[in-house]
Amino acid sequence: MSMKRMRTIKVLLILAILAMSVSQLNLLTANYRRVHASVSQYAHNAMSDNATIAPIFPSNNQKLIVNTTRSIKISEFSLVSLNDTVVIRNLDKRKFNSILIYYEKSLFYKLINLRATSVWLDKNQFIKSHIVLYAESSSYIALAIILNRVISKDETYKISLLAELDGVISFMEYEDTLRFYLNITRDILIPLHVNQSITQVWPPLYSEIIDTLMTPKEGFGVQGKKVFWKTKDLAPFNETVKVSDLVRISYVYRLKDPIQLPLRVLYAERDIKITANGDVKVTDTLRITAFAPEKFTSIENSKWKTESIVLGLAGKIDEEKIVARDNFGSLKVVEEKTLEQGKFENYTFVRVSFRNPLIGGESYEISISYPIEGEPSIRRDNDKFYLNIPPMPIINASINVFKLVINSVYKVSIEDNGNILQNPSYMKTRYIKGAFLIVSYEESDYVYSDICTSMNRVIKLSFSLDPFVLFNAFIIIFEYLFILIAAIVLTARIIGKRKLAITFEEAPKYRVLRENLIKFIANYEEYLSIEDEIITEFQEKAINKRPVARVAQSLAAKLEDLRKKKSIVYDYSEKIKEDPDIAPLIDKLAELDTKTDLVRRKIFDDLNRFLRGGMKRTEFVREANLSLRELLRNINGRKRILNSLREILIIKYSKTA
Repeated sequence: MSMKRMRTIKVLLILAILAMSVSQLNLLTANYRRVHASVSQYAHNAMSDNATIAPIFPSNNQKLIVNTTRSIKISEFSLVSLNDTVVIRNLDKRKFNSILIYYEKSLFYKLINLRATSVWLDKNQFIKSHIVLYAESSSYIALAIILNRVISKDETYKISLLAELDGVISFMEYEDTLRFYLNITRDILIPLHVNQSITQVWPPLYSEIIDTLMTPKEGFGVQGKKVFWKTKDLAPFNETVKVSDLVRISYVYRLKDPIQLPLRVLYAERDIKITANGDVKVTDTLRITAFAPEKFTSIENSKWKTESIVLGLAGKIDEEKIVARDNFGSLKVVEEKTLEQGKFENYTFVRVSFRNPLIGGESYEISISYPIEGEPSIRRDNDKFYLNIPPMPIINASINVFKLVINSVYKVSIEDNGNILQNPSYMKTRYIKGAFLIVSYEESDYVYSDICTSMNRVIKLSFSLDPFVLFNAFIIIFEYLFILIAAIVLTARIIGKRKLAITFEEAPKYRVLRENLIKFIANYEEYLSIEDEIITEFQEKAINKRPVARVAQSLAAKLEDLRKKKSIVYDYSEKIKEDPDIAPLIDKLAELDTKTDLVRRKIFDDLNRFLRGGMKRTEFVREANLSLRELLRNINGRKRILNSLREILIIKYSKTA
């Protein structure tokens, strides 16, 4: 073989090796990006890419004392708070600044708001630390917690990983109760010898544990409401161990009577409004749904219901000033003072009762409005106000979508030390004109997804009163008053001239119109009163309770009274339409009456269908609520027209000669 050919072959081999190396490098880079993308998605950007501090890990043969504690707290909304703590004392000359903690992938991808804290116990001093994704295998993800200083000989540190877990509680029906289950790895997985490992679990409010069903029994104990497992001398964790071979705990509890189904918050909104005189009003809106072993078609037949929700407000609020509502009106609110302790002593907790019990699969929306007054929530220094407020309602649940709205006449500065408002899914600021264009508001919207209680840290809002805002508002109000007074004077003069222009022959005609208008208004008020009675009876006996045939008969009788009254109203309406000022109003009333008749007919058709078994309870209630809202809108429209007719009666048809 010639030398030239040999050189050619060598060049080709070198190019092939380089191509393979580049391909492998791209594969590793792609894998790195994929792992970091998954971390970002599932751990909410808790990881740090801080590469300024290189990790130094302790070795297996290093002299250490290592104790671990896995603390788990379960909320009434089935949200789990996880605190994995490692207390490590270095008895060796070799220094280190990092430890590794492993998680099964199935558990890691359910972590929310993962974060780390580190304390130098010898000096009771917090040490900065950050989390780095260190390694990934087919079954595990290894996280490195890197401290900003090394751990020297005879120093003791406490390193904690904190997070929330959603979707790890399962439940099932058993006899006349619901049993809830938590299955999770018992021990923290670290590649070091562990002297003692403790796992402790606290149940949610209004529940009781079933310790006889809990496993494993080794090291198991109960202390008050707390359940714990203690083990000693655990070998260093090796990622070759199968996930199925890990020791897992099974924690079981049930809810106390009356059983309240666990709720999930689909949507939450906190609207903070700052008025021109510096008053602050907050409105919290929640859209929630209940979970049950199965969905039910009727409230009466459902075993499991939820009748209320407990949440913390934005500060210390007077109970009498709290107003809770749903789409149909006010709701009952009771203060829960037993929860106003410790770090929550400056907040008011309330229990809001639902209008109807919530069953599995149903969703429901409520709002709670209240003013923020006095310290410590709000502080005033001359003309400057300082408002300390959590951005979300205090509730131990994950929230699918959350929206914070800050609506203010004045420029608001936000101090956010916890970076709560960073990286929203959506953000928008706009300027809104107030009623009658008197003042302008700046409204800022912040929208977030998949958030939980641990993210709800206090933010600080500050704003200063601007005298020009009040001055401009006063000028605009004065202009409106001037225009209104001028219009009243001009209208009075026109009406006076028209009255003087009435001839002697025309006066009897006006007297007749006046009498017919009075009778029309009186009869129409009775007509609306009967309609209100029908709506009230339908709400109480057909929606709040399961309707029976006699309810339909009673409503049909009232409907017949309504038809009779309508014929009387129609006769008088034809008589008063001679007045050109009244005719358009009567036509508008007739139009609204026609729409109301169609909606009312649909309500009774749906009721008869339901009584015949042709419609499910949930469908009937949903359609009935929609129809009732339309009826109420029409009634309010007709009442406004009736008020206009009263004004005509007072101004135009005052006692005629």
